[in-house]
Amino acid sequence: MKQEEQNSFVMAAHHDLNKVKQLLQNNPGLIEARASWNETPLGAAAHVGNKDIMAYLLEQGARPDICAWAALGNLDEVMRTVRKHPECVRARGAHNLSVVFHAIMGGNFEVLKCLVKHGAPVNEPEGTLTPLHVAVVKDDREAVDFLLQHGADRRIRDREGKTPLERAQLIGARVVDLLR
Repeated sequence: MKQEEQNSFVMAAHHDLNKVKQLLQNNPGLIEARASWNETPLGAAAHVGNKDIMAYLLEQGARPDICAWAALGNLDEVMRTVRKHPECVRARGAHNLSVVFHAIMGGNFEVLKCLVKHGAPVNEPEGTLTPLHVAVVKDDREAVDFLLQHGADRRIRDREGKTPLERAQLIGARVVDLLR
């Protein structure tokens, strides 16, 4: 299987279900694709929270990890994984994004709470997409409040040098009051 074909499939897996179906029908082996930047199709769909594509890829035999389960909101699988491998609360998915990031992108508050309860970090290094930044972008009031209550640093700057409050103001998020 050519690398270019794998790259194309992984790119489609971010947002284009029809293309994913077409490409996979033509080449079922693409379910095991890995892009040249080390991203899988399921990882691509998971980090953007595309549940339709994730569900389809799972039906076709993709092998999920805790980041995919978190993005899908499958609390049972997340808990099963955490019980078996407690260190996985620090797992990283595509683009080195945390499992907490995936839970927030998928809009899965119960999974977020579970991960944090079991020791998942709520902060990331300066210059990255922190869980708080992601919750702000998603305008997820419940997640923002929860993260702040659990030690999320509202002063950390993202890749563009913005604090969560600055990001919220920039995009007009309704969570500005929580960040002040």
